[in-house]
Amino acid sequence: MRPDPRRSRARRRSDHASGAGAPPAAADPAAPRTHPAGGYPALALWRVLVLLAAVRALFTFVPTMWGWGFNLQRFLSPAWAWLPWLVAAAALAPALARRAAPVLARAGEAAMRAPARATAAWVTFAVLLVGLMPDRVRFVGDFLLRQGTVEEQIRPGGLFPQALPLDILLHVRLPAALADLGLLDANGAARLLGALEAALLAALAVAFARALALRGVASLAATAVVFFGGALGLYTGYSKSLGELVLVAAAIAVFGLRALREGRGLLPLGVALALAALLHRSALGFVPAALLAFAL
Repeated sequence: MRPDPRRSRARRRSDHASGAGAPPAAADPAAPRTHPAGGYPALALWRVLVLLAAVRALFTFVPTMWGWGFNLQRFLSPAWAWLPWLVAAAALAPALARRAAPVLARAGEAAMRAPARATAAWVTFAVLLVGLMPDRVRFVGDFLLRQGTVEEQIRPGGLFPQALPLDILLHVRLPAALADLGLLDANGAARLLGALEAALLAALAVAFARALALRGVASLAATAVVFFGGALGLYTGYSKSLGELVLVAAAIAVFGLRALREGRGLLPLGVALALAALLHRSALGFVPAALLAFAL
């Protein structure tokens, strides 16, 4: 049976109209290019981190202080200066980062699967970290003023009349009571309180990642961003309310996220804001964030 030539011509016209059998179209050079895993925000962050690592390495060899804040490695032994830097730099190498990603992802997943165990691990690490690295420089002027107030039994209103009640309770009354009992000196009491607060910061860091419902590497990264900051230096003997304000900021973030995403958390958010009002006058800066959480 011979095929109908009219049907064959109609099929060819249909295939031509639909593009079947046509050669693949060339890529449009004007079309936007996509970037793998993470997109352009991740690429921008990676570039900033690479730049910071390079700047820190460069300022190690600059003999002046105009690079203050980037030249910490100048004042450390070679091992402490370069080993942590090499670890950070290696994490920015894509090939090495890809190898480490599965291990880090499992650590991040642990916070979702077993939050109590993950929190206990972070809390233990936090206490050991600040406990083994006390502040020996005591560079900030308030460090010696606050410690001297406890050691010399000076009335706190005479040196810092602006201090609020909870600040005085935690950083003057409590250390003085421990010193009177012969349990700890002024610096030891400040370090003990700092270790407890560092542990609380670690717990809030884990809770922050969970409030965002992050998993894998993203969960671990969010926890690390909250915990590994300059605030850790406040928990090594510096007896002032700034350490507690960091905890309040983290708590408002955690409970605010829970209120927005899950509809719960407003009560502990309100408690955190009330405690902040008893700690320091700068707690007013937390009010807009708290009001936003209550409003939404």
